[in-house]
Amino acid sequence: MKRALIFPFILLLPLMSVMADDRIMIMLDKVHMSNDTFELPIAFENDENIKVVSCAFEISTTGEAIAHFVNGGAYVAPDSRAYASLLFSFKYFPSGSFHPDTFYIVNWWWGDIDEPITPGPLEIMFYVPVFCGEYPNGPENPDDYIPSGAGEICIDSCTIDHPHYEWIWVLGGGLPDVHPTFNDDEGPHCIIYSDFCGDANADLVVNISDAVHIISYIFAGGEPPALLESGDADCSGSISISDAVMIIRYIFVGGNAPCDTNGDGEPNC
Repeated sequence: MKRALIFPFILLLPLMSVMADDRIMIMLDKVHMSNDTFELPIAFENDENIKVVSCAFEISTTGEAIAHFVNGGAYVAPDSRAYASLLFSFKYFPSGSFHPDTFYIVNWWWGDIDEPITPGPLEIMFYVPVFCGEYPNGPENPDDYIPSGAGEICIDSCTIDHPHYEWIWVLGGGLPDVHPTFNDDEGPHCIIYSDFCGDANADLVVNISDAVHIISYIFAGGEPPALLESGDADCSGSISISDAVMIIRYIFVGGNAPCDTNGDGEPNC
C-alpha cells in the first residue's frame, strides 16, 4: 500500500520542477533611430506571490550606439499584477557609481498597505525610460548634444554592492529568496538600434541579404522586414518588390542609395 502512494508522487516530481518558472524578460528587440528616447518594458513571470522585489539592470552598447537610463519617468505598468503594489521606487545610478549605467527597482512589502505580486504568466510590469544620445556638458547645454549612432543597446541583470540593492525576489508562503532567471539564459538582452534605410533584416548593413529578405517576405511568406521603415527603400510607404529592386541596383550598378529617391544624396523618407 505504501508503494502505491509513493510511486505517483515520484512521477509528479519532474512535472513540478517544470511548472516552476520565475523569470524577468526585456520585451523589446528593435528600436528605430528616429526615437532618441524609448521605454524599456520589463516583464515578470512568477508562480508564487512576490512580497519584495529588488532588482538592478545595467546598460551597455555596441557599435556607435549611445544610451543611458533616465533618472525619472519610470513607472509601474497600469493594470499589471504589480500595479496593486503601489510602493515601488526607482533609482538611477549614473556612470562611475556602482556599474557603468544602472537602474534599480525595489518595493518593500508593507502588509495591509500594499499587496504582493500575485502568480501569473509573463506580463509587462514596469517601463523604464532610455535616452539615446549624450549631453557631455549636461542637458543645460543642448548645443553640445551628441546623437546616437547605430548599434545595439544591451540590458543585463546585476548585483549592486550595497546591502539593500541585491538582485532578488522574496516570495510569500515562507519560501526562500529567489534569483529569477533573466531572459531565460542569464545573458544580456540586446536591442537593435538602427535607421539604415534598406536594412530589411536589421543586421546594421545594407547588402544583398536585405533584398533577399524582402523578396522572401513578398513571395514566400517569409518574415517581414525587422523595421518596416528600413525596408521601405523607395519611400512608397509600403513594402513591395520595387524596394528589393532599388537595393539590388544600389549594390550592383551604383543606383541611388535606399531612400534617396531623387539621387541628391539626402534621404527622402
